[in-house]
Amino acid sequence: MISQAMEERVEGAEKALRGAVSARWAMAAVASTALLLLLAAAAERRLPAPRRAPPNADAFDGYRAHAHLVNLTSIGARVAGSYENEVVAVRWAVQALRQVAAHASPHNSLEIDVHSASGAFPLTFLDGMNNVYRDVQSVVARARGRGGETSRARRPSRTALLLNCHYDTVPGSPGASDDGAGCAVALEALRALVAAPRPLRHDLVLLLNGAEENILQASHAFITTHKWARDVRAFVNIEACGAGGREVLFQAGPHDPWMLEVYAGAVPHPFASSLAQELFQSGLIPADTDFRIFRDFGGLSGMDLAWSSNGYVYHTRLDTAARVPLAALQRTGDNVLALLQGAPASPASPTLIFL
Repeated sequence: MISQAMEERVEGAEKALRGAVSARWAMAAVASTALLLLLAAAAERRLPAPRRAPPNADAFDGYRAHAHLVNLTSIGARVAGSYENEVVAVRWAVQALRQVAAHASPHNSLEIDVHSASGAFPLTFLDGMNNVYRDVQSVVARARGRGGETSRARRPSRTALLLNCHYDTVPGSPGASDDGAGCAVALEALRALVAAPRPLRHDLVLLLNGAEENILQASHAFITTHKWARDVRAFVNIEACGAGGREVLFQAGPHDPWMLEVYAGAVPHPFASSLAQELFQSGLIPADTDFRIFRDFGGLSGMDLAWSSNGYVYHTRLDTAARVPLAALQRTGDNVLALLQGAPASPASPTLIFL
């Protein structure tokens, strides 16, 4: 009887010890998670200081990008089909591109085109649908290097990079982050590229997209009907579901791994998430971007970049230029410009080099 009582005490002590060890591990896990969240929050707040650059400099100027953003959002909501979107915003885009062209170096040129098209396409979005559109507009620009130009017949095909953003908005929102900031970043990155004191080796096509919120219409119109679409080999799409913070590379592919090599080796502030890609492409998130259109209807590989901080402003009247930090514009602009300029990390991977 004494031996059995002692065994029960020992067993009870062992159970208590195991419980204490389990509790310590649980506390350690909670503490580690909290530390990681604190580190992530600190990294989120650590953004590069905005910088100024002369109009003919090949560096990104966050203040100039912010001026583009203020000018665009001053129009107000820009719903596809409205006067604000089809006339005023188009006028803004053309004028901004003319300013970019005015600061191009003698080695580069910029061609501007206002594009309108009609069409239809199927989408497996939500419950599935056929999206029919008529006369949707976009403003497109193509930057070329002047040196060593060959005739169109001899020029190799699919040697342009597409940079896409959209200036239309949902009703009632000034759309500063979604996606006026993307357009501001794209315009300033384009200016820095064409201002460079050397010719571009490969063309850059900038699509200022006028009908994304109507479920991706203008990107389909461009990739299926525009005269420059057949020359595009890859794309970079700038999006947002929040204002500011670090933009995340949340979709890439489906082919051409050299793009990720360029991203990893060239951009100064890389931030990518394969988990975000799995979640987004699983269908659990009821949203989509022009990435799908360029991939499915253009047969292209590309990258999707987006801000997600302060998501409460997304698609609301609160999405104003005042809520987009200058430092966030600078960070995204530095990354996008470096990506456009970046050389391959491995000489054997790509044949296309952007300078």
